Amino acid sequence: MLSSTTPMPSAAAEMPSAARSNDYLSGEVEHQDCILDAADQQNFLTLCVSRAKSELLVLDL
Repeated sequence: MLSSTTPMPSAAAEMPSAARSNDYLSGEVEHQDCILDAADQQNFLTLCVSRAKSELLVLDL
């Protein structure tokens, strides 16, 4: 399993910067950002300041 700090294999696409918003597919997010509005928070998170509220958070990297 990969975490947001695990290097991606060299054959994979470039991992987005943690300062950008990323899609998540399932799980609950504790949003700590002041960038995304409530509608965007339903589908996106900002990795550099947000964290999982649920035991499992599936990201679309």
